Amino acid sequence: MEALDPEITKRAKKGDKNAFAEVYKFYLSRIYRFAFYLVNNEALAEDLTQEAFIKTWNYLPKFEESKGTIQSLLFAIVRNLVIDYQRKKKEEKISQEAEGFIASSEDVVEDFSKAERIENVRKSLSVLPEDDREVIILRYFEDMGFAEISKIVGKEEGALRVRVHRALKLLKNALSK
Repeated sequence: MEALDPEITKRAKKGDKNAFAEVYKFYLSRIYRFAFYLVNNEALAEDLTQEAFIKTWNYLPKFEESKGTIQSLLFAIVRNLVIDYQRKKKEEKISQEAEGFIASSEDVVEDFSKAERIENVRKSLSVLPEDDREVIILRYFEDMGFAEISKIVGKEEGALRVRVHRALKLLKNALSK
């Protein structure tokens, strides 16, 4: 996976708006995808993503690199925003908006099959407890190592490995049904 040039992070930390625009472009889709998988609502995921970048911009001058990377900071902020939102609303689940499916290629059967597989994975993720779902998304959808996930969720690497192992078993059972 491609990494952001550390020099851009240093410039952004010093208040360089152009450098932060580079950070924004680099991480936008990943942060949005993470938020979306946690809340299953496009509009809410967009709002949380934007709020995460605003909070990151405001916090960045105080951010100590010994606490992690800008990536771990962004993911931790959006995770905390999701937790705050869910606490405020006290909802068990946020209903997922129906997704329209429009085939954009000539192979409609293949596109439909892919969309169906993605939907099955999304539904299967919903059987996992929130903490396990976050870890699975960060590990396999965002391709992060346990060290970085540990910094985001505040858990020990060993505990995360066990959590991932158990969550994968649950997912496997859910997908086989």
